[in-house]
Amino acid sequence: MNNNKTNQKPTRFKKPSNFAEALLELGGKPSSSQNSKEQNSQVEKDWLKNRLKKERHQEVISTPVFNREQEEIKSKITQIQEELKKLASEIADLGEGVDKAVHQQINNPGAYHLSFFEALKRYLVQLRKKASESKNWLAISQQRKQSQNHYWGSVKKSGTKFMLSHERTLATQAG
Repeated sequence: MNNNKTNQKPTRFKKPSNFAEALLELGGKPSSSQNSKEQNSQVEKDWLKNRLKKERHQEVISTPVFNREQEEIKSKITQIQEELKKLASEIADLGEGVDKAVHQQINNPGAYHLSFFEALKRYLVQLRKKASESKNWLAISQQRKQSQNHYWGSVKKSGTKFMLSHERTLATQAG
């Protein structure tokens, strides 16, 4: 009679039907079907919540940050460009006005007319000088930009082979 009990193998653990039940059994908690379904749904909710948090975090990281200083600079540049357009058109109008003043027939010329034309001449000479300086400055600025574009274009094309070239390094060293 006792012999039957000794021949019987001890009962093993019941094989869990899904991963969540197996995880719960490892933790030592008893599993019942209702309890495990609730726990499974809770695990799924937590997983979904974490996934949504990660997706939102990635979205926030990828969104560019608004930079007020950069926006102010852009608006100032736009304003200055508009002013330059107006100045350019006004200078063209100035040229027309000067043409009218020069070609106008003067009756009874006097000291007033002489001082007016001398002042106009000084003003136009200064304007021409400033325009010439501006033109030179603009040409130099554009030339620098083109040389920078050439350098970085070559770096993009050849990579560090161009940037770390021994010949280029010797040519650009100071001293």
